[in-house]
Amino acid sequence: MQRPELRRTEDVFNRVMVKDNIGLITVLESKDHNNRFKLIIANTHLHWDPSDSDVKLVQTAMLLEELNRIIALHSTTVPVPGSTKPAVTPPLIVCGDFNSLPNSGVHELLNTGSVPRDHPDFKKYTYGAYTREGITHGFGLRSAYDGIGELDFTNYTPAFRGVLDYIFCSRKDLVVTHLLGNVDREYVKAGSGVIGFPNVHHPSDHVPIMAAMWYKGAAPAVGGNGNSMIGFGIEGKGKGIFDLIKK
Repeated sequence: MQRPELRRTEDVFNRVMVKDNIGLITVLESKDHNNRFKLIIANTHLHWDPSDSDVKLVQTAMLLEELNRIIALHSTTVPVPGSTKPAVTPPLIVCGDFNSLPNSGVHELLNTGSVPRDHPDFKKYTYGAYTREGITHGFGLRSAYDGIGELDFTNYTPAFRGVLDYIFCSRKDLVVTHLLGNVDREYVKAGSGVIGFPNVHHPSDHVPIMAAMWYKGAAPAVGGNGNSMIGFGIEGKGKGIFDLIKK
């Protein structure tokens, strides 16, 4: 928690700090000495309760602030005052179980870069500058599925069916080439006998999501096209249930 005033906010202590959710941030570096670049991946699991949209929004803001600090540490150059040359920052992937629907403030913040101070997900609670000024970030993130739309669902139980899991990436650096698609709609259609997961074919109530990406900034290899391929994904379970989408 980087903001001193946030640490003095009653709603932060009573609503946010009593939750034990986590975020993990990993900095990866290529092993090729002739083609060095870094990749930062953040993975998180936000609070589950649908009624606590404010908590999830603040948790996301706190993760983004920590990412901002870590990215600054791993930027390869620092711009000189008055210079037009920007700092070179590593590409970024933010993924996980956000326990938030596509129309939520969490998704809006990550996918557009901002939410206003009066966003309904704050629910009239007070969170310092977040509710006084709104929340912004400059990472240029977009959902990996932005070009085709989010999946039909990533969480499927007898009581709930919707999208809660996402992969967001910095689109100025990364180009999405392949995506893991929906569970076969015939498999889960009405009358199929499948009323939710887990079941005999799927070991979790969440389905895997996956994206393959090209990194734009790598130096060209001999005979190459100037791009270096990187990939991120979660191993799919239940062979034959999913469709692979090539963009």
